[in-house]
Amino acid sequence: MIMKSEAKVIHHLGLINGICEKIRLVETIDELIPVGEQAKLSIGTRVKAMVINALGFTGRPMHLAAEFYRTKPVGLLFGKDVNPDDINDDSLGRALDKVFENGAESVFIKVSAKAVTIYDIKTNQCHVDTTSISVDGKYEDEQNTLIRFGHSKDLRRDLKQFIQSAFVTNDGGIPLIMKTLPGNASDKTHFTEFARELVNDKIVDQDEFVAVFDSAGYTKDTIVAMGNTHWVSRVPEVIDLAKQMIHDSKDEVFCILDDDYSYYEKSSEYAGVKQRWFLFTSKHALERETKTIKRNVSREKKELTTLIERFSKQLFACKDDALKAFLDLSRKIKYHKLSICDFVEEKHFLKRGKPKEGDVFELKYKAQVNITEDTDKINELIDAGGKFILATNQLDKEKVDAKKVLKTYKDQQYAERGFRFIKNPISLIKSVYLKNHDRIIALSMIMFITLLVYAIAERALRKALVEHDETVKSQSKKDVQNPTMRWIFQKMEDIVVLEYIEDNQLILQFMNVTEEIKKIIRLLGSECMRMYGVST
Repeated sequence: MIMKSEAKVIHHLGLINGICEKIRLVETIDELIPVGEQAKLSIGTRVKAMVINALGFTGRPMHLAAEFYRTKPVGLLFGKDVNPDDINDDSLGRALDKVFENGAESVFIKVSAKAVTIYDIKTNQCHVDTTSISVDGKYEDEQNTLIRFGHSKDLRRDLKQFIQSAFVTNDGGIPLIMKTLPGNASDKTHFTEFARELVNDKIVDQDEFVAVFDSAGYTKDTIVAMGNTHWVSRVPEVIDLAKQMIHDSKDEVFCILDDDYSYYEKSSEYAGVKQRWFLFTSKHALERETKTIKRNVSREKKELTTLIERFSKQLFACKDDALKAFLDLSRKIKYHKLSICDFVEEKHFLKRGKPKEGDVFELKYKAQVNITEDTDKINELIDAGGKFILATNQLDKEKVDAKKVLKTYKDQQYAERGFRFIKNPISLIKSVYLKNHDRIIALSMIMFITLLVYAIAERALRKALVEHDETVKSQSKKDVQNPTMRWIFQKMEDIVVLEYIEDNQLILQFMNVTEEIKKIIRLLGSECMRMYGVST
């Protein structure tokens, strides 16, 4: 006899819980951060609750977690004795305090290392990158040393921010190391410190390891700090050697790499380290840059035309004053040349009214200006825009060629994609509603654990689809083996679980689980199968 029934929304949250179980998220954190016997929920359980909430994509901020869980099968996710009110704002806040006290970054490294081992993730190629997280509200500098004005990668110069740094695997974009830095931290300084840490702590003690970083990491200090550790980096065009290489490239013979890229290579030495530099030219980048620059040329000409019309009406006391103002105007232009074609004298009478013979006047001057396109500079900018330089300290040409260097650098997208995920508005963990410095650092760790779980789920599913020669339907109804987990989550948005008591036993009945979803659940393993009652 059925005594009571209730429908709960589970969607894709069972998958997230299953991945958390497999990487032993709760157990790993609880070993590092034990709590007293009086605490109903362990720190690991509360961290998992925040991760599931963040990946719920509901648009609710973290402090409304209890409301989020009221419609979810909390007993299935956390144990039968747990109810939504246990996952409240105060409980989660205390968990963040404990995470900070025990070292948020070191806790994350332990969690990530466990996941990497369990899923056999390759760590021989990793990417370093940073991003800025903008925050609203007032943060007094005396009370919070983390939140600062700085270079905003979101172009939000009006907001204070903090910086996140990640060390991400090429294999699946799994974050291995995370750091939280003040909003005014310098990428160049951080990359140098990070390089020293990698080498000194032997985090990358592998013969085949290569670190990849963007041009901000290519500094003398960073290169020296990397020692014998292999790396690939983009070379900033502001370096004199780079400018010279691009300028001299007109006289070089380029080797064709594929339909898009050509290159030529030269030996170089920078910061006392022998390197190989590759100057790549891309047809697609050249086409893109040509369109962009032509659009900018047209915009600048339109703006200059308006400025010159105003300028030509200005009166100056002497030609020197007019020339000085003209030079100030010329400094603001990029794609055009300005020239003074003539000076026009005008009498400026000191007495008001209609001038009479003998009235005192001063000579004033107007400058007539011509505008022409600076075609040489435009062509030079277009040409440079289609080129970029990559450098590596891997000197063995047979082992590492231009094609491998280019692919290694282009895989930097894994780090950038991870940051895009963290900053996606649909994941409200990105929104920081905290004033406390310590809790913001701990919340930053939760962001990265969220990314870790998401990235591992995506990698695991794609790998399983290939190994079992299976596919899923994409948004365009095509059979694919590389779906995003976001799309898989959308496929599962109608799944609910009916909970009812029958003969004093709790029975769970899952609704709207299609055959395709069952296949996905099976491919992700027994932990996920248990969450949805799917059999083999």
